[in-house]
Amino acid sequence: MVALCVILLASGCGIQEAGRFLDRAEACAEATETAQGVLTRISQLASDPGQLKKQLHEAGARLEEAGAKSGDPALNGVLSGLASTYKSTVATDKASAVAAAEKVRVSTISSFRVFSRACGDS
Repeated sequence: MVALCVILLASGCGIQEAGRFLDRAEACAEATETAQGVLTRISQLASDPGQLKKQLHEAGARLEEAGAKSGDPALNGVLSGLASTYKSTVATDKASAVAAAEKVRVSTISSFRVFSRACGDS
C-alpha cells in the first residue's frame, strides 16, 4: 500500500485523491473477501437456519461498512443492496434454509459481477 501511495503521489495525484483511491481499493478487497466467504460457506450454512441468519447478518454488516468506506456512490449502492439481501434472509427450518441459501447464492454471484467491474476501475 505504501508503494502505491508513493506512485500515486509521484504521478501528480493529490493526497486526498490518493486517499480516496486507497479507500475504494480497500473496500473492494473487503467486499470481495466477504462475498467469496459467503459463497464458500453457503452450502454448509443451509443445514443450520440459525447459523445461516447469523453469518449472513455479519456479512451484511461488513458489506455495508465496505460500501460506506468506498466513497463511491454506485459501489456503495451495490454493496448495500447485497447487504440488505443478506440481512433480510429468513429461514425457520432446513427446507427454508436451503431455499434461502440458493437465493443468497444467486444474489451474491450477480452482485459480485457488478461490484467486480466497479472495483476493476479503481
